[in-house]
Amino acid sequence: MKEGDKQRPQEASISVILHMEATSATIDNKDLYQLYFIEDIYSSCMAGKIQFADPYGAFELGPITGNERITVIFGVEEDIQREFVIYKVQRVEQLSSFERGGIQVFEIFFVDGMFYNLNHKSYSRSWTNTSISQIVRDICKYMLDDPTFGLFEESNETLANFYMPGWTPREAIQWLMRRASGTSSGQAGYLFYNNIEGTNFVTIDKLLASKVMDSTKFTLKQEGEIYALHQILSWAYLGLDTTSVRHVRGGTVMGYDSSTKTFVEDTHSYADSVAQHVLLGGFSIYPDIGDELAIDTLDGDPDKNILKNINQNNFISRYNRQMLTQIMVPGSVTDRYCGGLIEIEWPSTIPGIGRMNEMMKGYYLVKSITHQWSFQQSPAYIQKMILIKNAYTKVDAANIIPLVKATKKNQTGVASLTL
Repeated sequence: MKEGDKQRPQEASISVILHMEATSATIDNKDLYQLYFIEDIYSSCMAGKIQFADPYGAFELGPITGNERITVIFGVEEDIQREFVIYKVQRVEQLSSFERGGIQVFEIFFVDGMFYNLNHKSYSRSWTNTSISQIVRDICKYMLDDPTFGLFEESNETLANFYMPGWTPREAIQWLMRRASGTSSGQAGYLFYNNIEGTNFVTIDKLLASKVMDSTKFTLKQEGEIYALHQILSWAYLGLDTTSVRHVRGGTVMGYDSSTKTFVEDTHSYADSVAQHVLLGGFSIYPDIGDELAIDTLDGDPDKNILKNINQNNFISRYNRQMLTQIMVPGSVTDRYCGGLIEIEWPSTIPGIGRMNEMMKGYYLVKSITHQWSFQQSPAYIQKMILIKNAYTKVDAANIIPLVKATKKNQTGVASLTL
């Protein structure tokens, strides 16, 4: 490969095969109006939609029963194959009239193969003296068809007794995740999600502390070829979510020890919680907004360490979604998936200074990627990436606006920070 080939735009390949009860059919790209699917670290399953024309009456070869599958083979530098199951046939309508009755257009929603086992089956099973991560492994192996793991982080906690009282695997995993802390990160905040790399069970702090997926920086500048793979085609700042600040300010989780008949509690403040987690910059996004009247939660668990994990899980899951950025980039499957880090060079919008936006440049965690194809757009394969930026890289007005400084940080340009 020649120097610079990594940046050269290439034609995205896409092949969609529908597997029906009686036969299989490959959709011609010219009949593919829209296809997208989403991978998200806060969603256990991938989901998407396809809209296509059926000019040959392929669906008259057999009825739609809900057992149909969709295989998507896609890529730019390399191909990836993923199989999905139909969730809902939204609508079938006539596109145009002619003597054979008209071309039908199908609109179908689909999900990855884990969805039904995860959400539609319930189990009763117990474990004794087993780590939370091992329980999750067992659930995945025996209830979710033993998926291939991309990332798997062992937990610190061992439960003396755990019982699934007719829960779905999703309900059990979510209950366990809130109570666990990772051996690598040492923090609560577990995620369970699927992406194009596989199934993942990992703390968000481990993701935030990792290396960038790709050493090439994303940029708004157009250098050389049109639609270079790391060129940001458009962007939007999604702003702060003030509706959930109440949960970020701090709070108390209370449990109950039946042996002593006393309440057990764990209290956290905004500044204390910020100090425990990895930030992608030198300053948190708020000053110390701690509030002694912050939200209280009654959980019932008698273990103070478990209550601490619940508290920190509540905090970090909301805090990391306070400041999101959306970018649109040409599609690629090489070193690009939700849960990975990328680096962005943001040019300043201040006229005439010719420098970077010091607050927003640096590392971003990919919260979600929407892979979308349409042959009515250019390029045909575009990715919408929702990014987490949970800290400012550099704040010149830090002496005026007293933002809480990061204790644990993973960022670029550390030497230029005013700390």
